[in-house]
Amino acid sequence: MDASDIRDKDSFKAWLETLPERVGEDEARRIAVWLAARMALRVLPLVWHFRTDKDTGRFDRSPTPVLRCLLISSASAKVPTVDFGKAAAAAAEAATAITDTASSANSIAHVATACFSAIAYVAASSDITDAAYHAGTASFAAYFAAGDAFATYDLISSDAFHLNAGVACLPLWPKRAPEGWLPLSEPSSGDWQFWINWYDDILQGRPQNGPMLAEIALIAPKHWDAGPEVVNPMIALIVEKHRLMAEAGALKEQVQQACTALHDLERRAHNNPPELVDEGVAEARQAITLIWEVLDQAETELAQPAPDPSKLKALAERLLALCKTIATYCGGKIDIALDKAAEELGGTGAKWAIHLGAASLASQHPQVQGFGRALLDFVAKL
Repeated sequence: MDASDIRDKDSFKAWLETLPERVGEDEARRIAVWLAARMALRVLPLVWHFRTDKDTGRFDRSPTPVLRCLLISSASAKVPTVDFGKAAAAAAEAATAITDTASSANSIAHVATACFSAIAYVAASSDITDAAYHAGTASFAAYFAAGDAFATYDLISSDAFHLNAGVACLPLWPKRAPEGWLPLSEPSSGDWQFWINWYDDILQGRPQNGPMLAEIALIAPKHWDAGPEVVNPMIALIVEKHRLMAEAGALKEQVQQACTALHDLERRAHNNPPELVDEGVAEARQAITLIWEVLDQAETELAQPAPDPSKLKALAERLLALCKTIATYCGGKIDIALDKAAEELGGTGAKWAIHLGAASLASQHPQVQGFGRALLDFVAKL
């Protein structure tokens, strides 16, 4: 059965039932969770804006249980090697509890919230076909309650087709969102920036950091249940941690290039008159190598489930000290070496000067020092 054959709830269920035979059980689970998450993500604005008081701009009821369900479902599709079963079951239970609090007079919010509970059960269920089917039915009910005429199962069919075509990042709406279905807006109180950015990335089909989403999704239920005042700051720390990890990796590449350039210059100097390029080159290369090692240690420590603040602080301070050493000591010797090489070797020396100057600049780049200061700021929040 092809994705283009999905036209209603019966054909969708039939397509799901044949999925394990075509792609295997594990891949079928990932696809079902991914489809279910996209169904519910489209109706998120209905609940987000319903829970925002029009007069104060604040949430009259927290959307955190809904967001938690969506995050777990989307993360479990992106990182299938992580077991989200317990987290998904707890999220589904929490979402089910708030379904009854949605105003009975507002069927849109009530049905949409039920949809989010359903998609969390997809991630936790052993019967993926049945769970995904019910998630599809719930999302259809939410669309219908909202009074929009677009075809639910056409969207599911489109998602399934593009998934089979190997599209990794797909905008949430094939063309554009229906009129009135607005993106998430910043409430007048609380820090909701992560959720707004996360949803906008999904809307646009931008790639996301799967391990980061998984870590957020697996925050202990007691913290989620404590509400946004507790869990949102924890999420902000996780986001900052992964940003620093990515920055450390990028800086390591840059510093490695600097070290390679200095090593090449040092090797070439041995084939020319003695003391053409003095020991400043070797000392600079050693200092840059130490910077790479500190960055590597910081990246490793940040990747731990609970990074040690004292270790991170020591690494940040060492990094800043190394940058200062290079700027005040090695830099002067490098300048002398460059002048000497240019004077004695002319054009060849100029080429070396370019390599060495680039390496020196890389070792003192403001980003390296900025990373050290950002790491200290992060430690202060732990």
